[in-house]
Amino acid sequence: LKGNINFTSSISANYIIYLLPGANITFETATSLAPTTTVYICQNSTLTAKTKIDVESKIYNNGTFNAKDLTFQNTVLNSGTVNCGNVSLTNSGALSNEGSFSAQSIALSSSATIENFSGATMNVSGLTKISDATNTIINSGLFVTEFLYVTNGTVTNKCKFKVTSSPVMFEGKP
Repeated sequence: LKGNINFTSSISANYIIYLLPGANITFETATSLAPTTTVYICQNSTLTAKTKIDVESKIYNNGTFNAKDLTFQNTVLNSGTVNCGNVSLTNSGALSNEGSFSAQSIALSSSATIENFSGATMNVSGLTKISDATNTIINSGLFVTEFLYVTNGTVTNKCKFKVTSSPVMFEGKP
């Protein structure tokens, strides 16, 4: 896709969507991307979701992805920039970040994982919550969050993981 395009409904079919350089695609009222859909966001292109969107598809981002709120249930590979509100990773959702990822909050459940690679930045202005024994965060870059709450799961820090407020909660204990 190229140019300025507005989608007014969800994507519920088997599509492979390429946002070519210069594309500005907006999901005005779409609430989901089907599991059989794959989205490629090229450099110098932007995908914007104006409502909460459930992403069951695969997203490969080298450009800019803006969203109000997101639920990931599949694979998101980010080498560009992601800006969003509240993020939920569930049902084995996997976020691999090699770029810049900013969110108001992130919650992991049901075998979800985050890997933040060397040179990448994760910035969570609120709570990062890990609640399942199979949840994993592996940080090899910079991960900044205001609050960290871990009731189960694993956090592996290989570089810089910063919690700006205290207390940090592990297994419900200060």
